[in-house]
Amino acid sequence: MGWEAQVKYFGNHPDYQVCVFDNRGVGWSDAPLDYIDVVELLEHLGWTENIHVIGVSMGGMIAQELALAKPQYIKSLCLTSSSAGGSLMPPRDPKKRIKITLKLIYPQELLETPAPEGSPHKTYEDIFTEQPMKGVIGHISALSRHHVSASKLEQIKNTISHILVVTGTNDNLTKPENSFYLAKHLGVDVECWEGSGHALCSEQPKRYNEMLERHFRNACEMGNDYEEVSK
Repeated sequence: MGWEAQVKYFGNHPDYQVCVFDNRGVGWSDAPLDYIDVVELLEHLGWTENIHVIGVSMGGMIAQELALAKPQYIKSLCLTSSSAGGSLMPPRDPKKRIKITLKLIYPQELLETPAPEGSPHKTYEDIFTEQPMKGVIGHISALSRHHVSASKLEQIKNTISHILVVTGTNDNLTKPENSFYLAKHLGVDVECWEGSGHALCSEQPKRYNEMLERHFRNACEMGNDYEEVSK
């Protein structure tokens, strides 16, 4: 739901095809404990080159793992409100874990939105909290294990030529300093939005879409592919 504005915009754009998928442990899909599910999805679609990969929060962590595993698939990489990991260990209490996980994935406004008419729940947060426990555990496990070292970030830098790191000054979940750390080791500048929070793609969809489109076009115009960058 957080990608609705991007799916609508780029899905109707003649130059792009769009694929979105559940984060691990979100919704009612299976929740494998490895990034291989993403690779298998891309290969099933036949998407093995010139992919623009965008990840927000934990999606950005998955994007980093994908960039390490299959850099030859990726044309450009955008990491929004994300982290290299290591400092995002969730609390032991399961209820607190679920709450933190939901806040990492969904905008607070969405969580507080009244549930659809006829639903036994009061808010969307109540709905999401009821998702299968296996999925929630899988998501938390993946989150707590994620850590991309400085040397691995250097590896991404050396194999992906077009990288964008974005954050908001009011991101109280992943914290802007995590984005600055990523950017430092990836050798890129940070696009930092004054007054914005964690879910930039839904907070300011028009600005976010325009930023992505510039990023995509720059990547295509410069034309450095995996082979050129990795020499």
